[in-house]
Amino acid sequence: MSVNKRPVEELPPRIPEDLKDLERAVLLLGNRWRTDLNPKARRELEDLVGRYPSKAQAALWKSALRALREEMTELEIELPCRDGPNNP
Repeated sequence: MSVNKRPVEELPPRIPEDLKDLERAVLLLGNRWRTDLNPKARRELEDLVGRYPSKAQAALWKSALRALREEMTELEIELPCRDGPNNP
């Protein structure tokens, strides 16, 4: 399901735009879903998604961001590289 079609409560206040940040957010949300994060990881997650979620919210947000990550990965594969030898 596309992120645009998800209910608002399933999305974090901020969605990382960079694939690396998105992957890190998914990882931290998975850890949050299982337990409380240490202060450093908690601040990192807050910076990435806008706030520290409850365990239930973390599970919803992780699912939504994982789907977005898959969509972004597919788009990167399908789009030609702009910095390639044929594109100045």
